[in-house]
Amino acid sequence: MGEKHLEKAGLKNAQIDLCQGTNWVKNYKVDLNSFADRSPLEGDHVECFTDGSLIKKASGWGYIANDQGIGYEGYGSLGHCSSVFQAEVTVIMKAARALLPVRGREILFFVDSQAALHALNAITFNSILVRQCMDALNTLLKTNFVTLRWVKAHVGHKLNEEADDLAKRRTGLDTVFPPPSPGCSANNWLKKYLQPSGRNDGKIFLRAGKLSIGLRPQGLSHTG
Repeated sequence: MGEKHLEKAGLKNAQIDLCQGTNWVKNYKVDLNSFADRSPLEGDHVECFTDGSLIKKASGWGYIANDQGIGYEGYGSLGHCSSVFQAEVTVIMKAARALLPVRGREILFFVDSQAALHALNAITFNSILVRQCMDALNTLLKTNFVTLRWVKAHVGHKLNEEADDLAKRRTGLDTVFPPPSPGCSANNWLKKYLQPSGRNDGKIFLRAGKLSIGLRPQGLSHTG
């Protein structure tokens, strides 16, 4: 199925959070050992706690950071067509951009989403938001040392709980700039489009950087 079918299904490249690429300049560190440690670190560094929230199919994000008494915080909504993974990645990106005035410091991000950390630690990516987040972290790294660590949620870490509260505060509110829809939502829309033809096996994927619709052998499958 080609581009005309993507148009009829209401699906366009700019609307779906799918892309292909390689992050060759990933110089920030993702501390996978923190999955076992589970606790924030003590010491002289900038602490930034981030969190994403999903309530009734609507997501929000919030972060809170502290640099020797100087506080940073932010929160926002991704609307009703986004995933909690997108919220978790978006908030790291937003926090990294907010911390750009910081210079010459060790910055520790404490994130309670292992999925987001694994995505940011990978060499390749297939999400527009992940790519944008990688770019934001690499920019912050030009003047700082940046490490992302996992922290267990809802076990009494004060700043983690505050970030969670900020994320929930915005969850469900409208947003002026919604993110591209996650691939899972796009595939659900595709199933609805194909339903009248008795097909439910379609899947959206990228081929040579373009969105395509794939079907099992009993149906047609090609790129437009």
